[in-house]
Amino acid sequence: MVSALAETVDGWDCTHANIGAPPVAQGAGYTTGSADVRWTEADWHARPGSVRICQDTGATDDTADVLDVERGAATPGDVPGWFRRAQKSWDTAKRPGQRKPAVYCSRDKVPAVTKALDAAKIRAYPYLYLALWGIGLGGARAQLQTDLGPWHPVIIQYESGTKFDLDVYRKDWLDMTSEAPEPTPVTTPAPGPAEISVRVPELREGDSGAGVRTLQGLLIARHYHLGMTGRAQVGVDGEFGPLTDSAVRDAQEQHDLAVTGVTDPQTWLALLEF
Repeated sequence: MVSALAETVDGWDCTHANIGAPPVAQGAGYTTGSADVRWTEADWHARPGSVRICQDTGATDDTADVLDVERGAATPGDVPGWFRRAQKSWDTAKRPGQRKPAVYCSRDKVPAVTKALDAAKIRAYPYLYLALWGIGLGGARAQLQTDLGPWHPVIIQYESGTKFDLDVYRKDWLDMTSEAPEPTPVTTPAPGPAEISVRVPELREGDSGAGVRTLQGLLIARHYHLGMTGRAQVGVDGEFGPLTDSAVRDAQEQHDLAVTGVTDPQTWLALLEF
């Protein structure tokens, strides 16, 4: 669940051919595509911090912030492979400044992208850059406060213009760059299988504290999305809420354990990958 009243930033996206048209504001451009679409190094240099969108049919740029899924660009079937590669690039800071991976599409393509991710057994979805033309600036800002099932919108494109489109961005996602330090999931050497059954806490929804933070760190390390709470805004907040419960249940199902939402020793072992 996203936090209430998240800070938003107004902006735009455009192609290289129209790079001079938008006002000075948060922007987004393309790292791939034809010469009139793809931004040049001079474009990126002149607009530092702009969101980078991979637009080509091969989904080749795994250091981009966003994969464009529409006619003439990537397909829903390209999303799982790109997402895995982009997540690894973000984890390793292959391109410092890369944001956590997101997918651009219109609302009618969301079911097809969801189906492709589910078929690839990806449980922690990428973020969502959603085209919702006609809802206006206020509607776009409001939409960024609401999750869409398993999807977490971080950009809303609310108007398609002749030279550039209008967007609203979540600031916390813009700030979630690859050079930002991730919390260390486990600060002490991991215990062996014989020790873990007597040393780990049994946690469930409603619990809080250091044990929950350790659990959340392990879940984040396994690429489960826990929202944007906590000091680093990655979901490590020490509160065992619905998203943590859902992630624990997904991990239990993935490892053929009893799906209870309770962190018994077998669940800890699975998350520690013994």
